[in-house]
Amino acid sequence: HDALPIYWLSINSISSVNVRYTDAQRRFNSGDYDDRPDLSLADNIRTPYDTFVSPRENSDYFNGGAPFSGDINTTYTESGVGTMLDFGLFEKLNFLVGGRLDYIQAETEVPAGLYVIGSNGSFTNTSSAAYTSAQGEGNDLGKSYTMSLSGKAPFGLIPYVTYGQQTALSDSADLTLPGNLVKAGPYDPATLQEAGIKGNFLNNKLYAAVSFYRQERSTVTADPSGSPLVGGLGNVKGEGTEIELRYAPNKNFWVGGFTVFQKTELVMTGTEFVRVHGESLGFTDVLDSSGNVIYPAEAFTQGGVASVAVPKNVKTEHPAYPNTSHGLQAQYTFDNGFFVNGSGNYISEVHSGRLQTVKLPEAYTFNTAFGYKKGSWAVKLDVKNITDEQWFRGRNGTTAGDVLISAMPGRQWQVTVTKTF
Repeated sequence: HDALPIYWLSINSISSVNVRYTDAQRRFNSGDYDDRPDLSLADNIRTPYDTFVSPRENSDYFNGGAPFSGDINTTYTESGVGTMLDFGLFEKLNFLVGGRLDYIQAETEVPAGLYVIGSNGSFTNTSSAAYTSAQGEGNDLGKSYTMSLSGKAPFGLIPYVTYGQQTALSDSADLTLPGNLVKAGPYDPATLQEAGIKGNFLNNKLYAAVSFYRQERSTVTADPSGSPLVGGLGNVKGEGTEIELRYAPNKNFWVGGFTVFQKTELVMTGTEFVRVHGESLGFTDVLDSSGNVIYPAEAFTQGGVASVAVPKNVKTEHPAYPNTSHGLQAQYTFDNGFFVNGSGNYISEVHSGRLQTVKLPEAYTFNTAFGYKKGSWAVKLDVKNITDEQWFRGRNGTTAGDVLISAMPGRQWQVTVTKTF
């Protein structure tokens, strides 16, 4: 006879298998030859600080050019398998558990004949240390998992707790991998511990959530001297509190907001070299009789990358990660299809670099949007940063100089027309 159904237990599952092949190449120069205009200046005008030659313009070292000091080609194949199970018990408890394995086989090649930074016209050859440490082949196995338990409590509250680890590839933005990382294993883990409480109220018109989290992430940096790698799990540690509210009393109006308080610290398990700009080393601009800059302070460190050593286990706040951020957004849609949207964001002041010599100011930005939708057609006008706030964002990298920041766009207008079929 047929088996009796298990009313107290429900199980949902999902699984995946993937294979990916990547072939990436990058050519670059590590000296201060780049053309870096200051985006905060009107019309992106050039100054003596940023008019440098590029290897794309002239790579002939012996003819006043900027030779290529890097040329890297990485090929790798990734394959993975994962599964996730969601158990429901008595319609009161949910237990989510999942795991994934990823395997990579990688190879990085670097040609000889590259300029040796800081030398007087020396180039790498097949027997040089720079050549042999920059290339290699290897494989690695990445393990990821997650576990989460949640339950229904009185008054519509849902407490939950989550613990997980995600293993990701430590590739750069151009998808290449340095040779010493390929040989050491390019997968690096990050862990998350989170607990909180959430729920829907007022007949599902109000959603509220409060969470407390702690996360650790691995950061891997190639040691400038050669093969060793600096880094490991726990290099980046962050913990904080996040509050979220969403309210939709009817089909025409909704409003939502969030607040995040966090502290993110950086500590390396080995000595790390951080770039430093000329003014931090005591150099000053050379001026003419009219006070114009004819030789900037940064020029004294051109031709080589000046850096200072940060000893291991020195703890600092992670650059470009603000401790406080708030956001608010609302929209009202009229019955005839017209709608208006407004939003605002705040980020607290934050250091732009690891050495904490430059602090970026706090910033308030506001945006608005107007639109109309009828049938399959829609048109929308977005006005971003309506107050034309000048604000900046630091670099996420931990070894970049403190003065290398991004000037964010001012007021922007954008019109979008869409049609659905």
